[in-house]
Amino acid sequence: MGAVYEGTEQYDLAIQFMEKSLVMRREIGDLPGEATTLLNLGAAHTGQGSYDLAMDYLEEALVLHRRMGAAPGEGTALGNMGFVLLMTEDLDEALKVSEAALVILREVGDPHGAAMALGNIGAVFVAQGDHEIGKERYQEAITIAEEVESDELLKRLVREYQRIPE
Repeated sequence: MGAVYEGTEQYDLAIQFMEKSLVMRREIGDLPGEATTLLNLGAAHTGQGSYDLAMDYLEEALVLHRRMGAAPGEGTALGNMGFVLLMTEDLDEALKVSEAALVILREVGDPHGAAMALGNIGAVFVAQGDHEIGKERYQEAITIAEEVESDELLKRLVREYQRIPE
């Protein structure tokens, strides 16, 4: 239910449902469910602009995914953390974390996640003033998004690419 509200940008309701879900998953010892819920809470708080809370949840999710040996979840957590770091303008850390996410997401065969990580990396380079490398990373991301037919991601990446100064 929380994901439904998050998808409609009703973050407060989404967070309420996810927090209840988190309590239940912890009570029954459902580590994979707990880790996923933590990722979702991180995403909801990111959408709301509550970046400190988002990082708290994402760091917790990262720890659980690593403990379980769940590389796809680890890559997703790192990718989401990279985005939050980008939003808070911690560019050096955003680049480091996004590059780590990219390596993992490529290794586990998650092209959508890899395209998102490349978009984050491109955005970091653009923010640092290196527009050429930024454009290259965006172009890589766009190519992947086209290949996997991710229309929403593709539109976002193209829009961001078009905003890069010459």
